[in-house]
Amino acid sequence: MAYILLGAAGFLALLLFDWADSRGLKKVKPPVMIGAWGLFLFAFVTVVASPDRFSVSIGLRIAGGFFSLVFFSLFIYSLLLEIPFSQTYVGKEGERRVVATGTYALVRHPGVIWFLLFHLSFVLVVGSRLLLIAVPFWTGMNIVLVTIEDKVFFLKTFGDSYRQYQQNVPFLVPTPGSIRQCIATFQFPFLKGKR
Repeated sequence: MAYILLGAAGFLALLLFDWADSRGLKKVKPPVMIGAWGLFLFAFVTVVASPDRFSVSIGLRIAGGFFSLVFFSLFIYSLLLEIPFSQTYVGKEGERRVVATGTYALVRHPGVIWFLLFHLSFVLVVGSRLLLIAVPFWTGMNIVLVTIEDKVFFLKTFGDSYRQYQQNVPFLVPTPGSIRQCIATFQFPFLKGKR
């Protein structure tokens, strides 16, 4: 259970990252981000390595592995490729704008969806009872994080353009219209600029 709490501490560190970003503390952002993800990854690996396991058929393991790869790829795409990396995470100068296309047309925080679905799929791969317990707890912490981002930090960072984005795109649950908009505006990273 201690490692589940350690993973939760990673989400609290991400709040510190958002606070540093809102204050313009550019030199603080990279080490805080590295620390936050370091805490979470250490907790994740430790939880996955826990010997308390349940039996999973080979077919479910293969399906879990496939979907784990799909959802992890979408997580990386949404958080690292679809939004400007250097401005978002490093603090480089440049215009900050709301991304409202692709997975960010689906919901305002697509990383939460991919995070949850990746972990649920990965539970089938490893059969870890502790990971099965951790998934709802970490997802809950993730939802708390994005709720605070949505109501406080992003409004300060993006202002009226984020308010307009909030009115047009659902928070976490896709709608038929947001699904259509996501499909219409989705770009594969290797095809960007070729349309």
